[in-house]
Order: sequence, then C-alpha cells, then structure tokens
Amino acid sequence: MINRKALEFYQIRRIWEDIYELLEQLLFDEQEEQDRVETIRHLEGELRKIDGG
Repeated sequence: MINRKALEFYQIRRIWEDIYELLEQLLFDEQEEQDRVETIRHLEGELRKIDGG
C-alpha cells in the first residue's frame, strides 16, 4: 500500500528540484536562443504544476 502523503511530498519535492535545475541552466549555462526558449517553456510548465494547473 502506498502512503499518499509520502507520494505527494515526493512529487512536490521533485517539481521544486526540477525548477531549481531549470533556473540554474538559465543563470549559468551558455545556451543557444532556441535552447533558452525551450528551458523557459519547461520552467513555465513546472511552475504551472505548483500553481495547480
């Protein structure tokens, strides 16, 4: 049986880790314009998950 609270915690923590990684890419990696646009698109998607939609 899966502990729902533990699963929810893990999923939320994973979203925050992904957001952190994407921000690091934007701040410190030298990206081509198209890669930067794609990173921002992914970041927006992760932020929408936190916002609930």
